[in-house]
Amino acid sequence: ILISENQDHILSTILSRAQLIKIPNIKDADLVQAILAEGNHDEANIKRAIGISDGNYKLAKKHLQSTEAEKINFLKFREWMRFCFAVDIPKLSAFVNDFSKWGRERQKSFFIYALQVSRSCILVNYNQTELVKLGQEELDWLIKGFSPFINTANINEFTKEFNDAHYAIE
Repeated sequence: ILISENQDHILSTILSRAQLIKIPNIKDADLVQAILAEGNHDEANIKRAIGISDGNYKLAKKHLQSTEAEKINFLKFREWMRFCFAVDIPKLSAFVNDFSKWGRERQKSFFIYALQVSRSCILVNYNQTELVKLGQEELDWLIKGFSPFINTANINEFTKEFNDAHYAIE
């Protein structure tokens, strides 16, 4: 038995001799029930973590442990975007200086979060808020005014820059 999260990383000679069985992600409702049964977290945090994890139990548990980091990501991202759109160079410089002191994993987490917010903006712009996997405060911020700034005209540039930054840190 050979298990892989990405079949593209398996040599084609091995893949051609294997029988491929795809195992689907765990349904959100099943994940909620499993984590609720553990009794350590409230349902709102569980649903948020599951929404972000896309059916991955281990990742959902990790997100439950890092809810404080997610809150900081939101606050820092919102602050960063305000400085960018206001073209406030002194504050941007101070932000970058502060950001450079974060650890690599923390910086990568921030850019993954930025990609998630970008995707969520497009969903909000197309009135698909039920697909947004963010907390209520973040969703309110997107709906009340940020989502028009990331749209179909510039989403490719934003995602490219966020991906490139994540890759460079990696």
